[in-house]
Amino acid sequence: MKLANKKDSIRALYLVAKCYRDGIGIDKNFKEATNWFNKCKDFLNDPNTNTSTSTSNNFMFG
Repeated sequence: MKLANKKDSIRALYLVAKCYRDGIGIDKNFKEATNWFNKCKDFLNDPNTNTSTSTSNNFMFG
């Protein structure tokens, strides 16, 4: 969670969103999951990040 809050790891952001969505280690909370998935989207759309969109999409979607 600490890494995800720093907003420098797409993997951390995605895994927190997934935990909220699926109820892994926490009660399911679709609103909070959506907030974290939106952070993933914002990370991917930020031109200041060093992550290429294709690499991030491959990680997240296979």
